[in-house]
Parts: sequence; C-alpha cells; structure tokens
Amino acid sequence: MKEHMRNSQQDYVIVVESPFTALYLKSLGFHNVVATFGSFGRLQSMLLIGIPKVYFWPDNDGAGKTNVENAIEYLSKLVQLYIVPIVDKEKGDAADLSNANIIQKYIDKAYPYTLYPIVGMATIDDLS
Repeated sequence: MKEHMRNSQQDYVIVVESPFTALYLKSLGFHNVVATFGSFGRLQSMLLIGIPKVYFWPDNDGAGKTNVENAIEYLSKLVQLYIVPIVDKEKGDAADLSNANIIQKYIDKAYPYTLYPIVGMATIDDLS
C-alpha cells in the first residue's frame, strides 16, 4: 500500500472495516482504501505511519465505535486523523451507499478526531 501511495498524487487513505467494503469503494474509483478486517489495533496503525491523512470510516455498530476509539488512541499523534460520518442504518457502512457522489459527500464531511468527544459517532445529518 505504501508503494502505491508513493506513486499516487493523493496524500490520504480511507480505512474501512470490511474488505468487501474496500473492494466496493475501489470499484467506484476510490483507490486509496484499506480494510481493518473487523478490528483496528496498534499493529494496523503502524502500517499507516507516514501517510499524512487518514479518513477512518467506521461501521455503525459497537465494533465501529471501538475501532474509532482505537484509531484515536493509536493514530492521533502520528497522522491527520479524520472520522467519516457513519451511515444512518443499523450496522451501516460505506457499501450501503449507492454511488461515488454520495460516498464523496461523506468523505467531504469527515471531521477531525478532536471533535469525537463532542459529536461521537455522528451521521452526515448530524454534521449538516
């Protein structure tokens, strides 16, 4: 992944939980996407060191909340960390969105991790 980032014009990565969600996003043209395979921890965060911006997109469930909190703990001092709003559906994730334009709107609404204690797992409507 880092080799791809070196050759890319983009200075960010989108982190999602499911590999299927990552593949879906890639199929829509979002190529700088990686998956946590369910849970995010210290070892995974080490793979992201050196990537300037990380957009962390949690699932709308308890594991997603835990993953956001782990991302904040492990990444916040190392990268510019943004939290992408959750999809307002039980266990919703990016794969529940219908097209690239809607997905881009979610990414554009990502908020700095420092707002997480205030807004928590915010939906896109919460941030409008």
